[in-house]
Amino acid sequence: MASAGELAAGICLPILGGMMNSSWNMPGKGEAPWWMRVVRAPGEAKGKGWEWENFWFANQFLSIVITLVYILPLLGPDTIDLAHRNAGLAKTLTVMGVSVAWGFGSIGFGLSVKLVGVGLGTAMCMSVIVIMGVVWPVVLGGGLPAGASGGLIIGGVFVGVLGIGMLGAACRMRESARAAP
Repeated sequence: MASAGELAAGICLPILGGMMNSSWNMPGKGEAPWWMRVVRAPGEAKGKGWEWENFWFANQFLSIVITLVYILPLLGPDTIDLAHRNAGLAKTLTVMGVSVAWGFGSIGFGLSVKLVGVGLGTAMCMSVIVIMGVVWPVVLGGGLPAGASGGLIIGGVFVGVLGIGMLGAACRMRESARAAP
């Protein structure tokens, strides 16, 4: 049985994480309050704030650096050295390839947030991530499981693709509403 402290942490930490997850992009929104905004507001003169791309680069770079500063001391130099010595060339190249893919995904996510907003951009990206997370193991693992499990996987992917289509329609409706006088 969990103690009262563990229960309180189990309730408070996800709430704190949700608040942090919902506000990380505020300095990158042109519509944010002036005291929080890093990028230029729509229609604002050049030189008043950062270009969006500069903000995104600084955000990603600092996220990686800050993560390393906190994680590396916890792991210790022996752990990192052991991992590097035991990893073969194939595993090292796989990690490098996945890291490059993560970089492109990060750029794509940032552009989607810039173009369609935090809500639609995040929903669309998360839908693609979930669908790919379901499809890749099936493709790489040799096929669908037999029976109800396979049917549930196909149904889930269909619902995800339908959701992406609905998000695309919402984006088109939003753009046409913005374009209307």
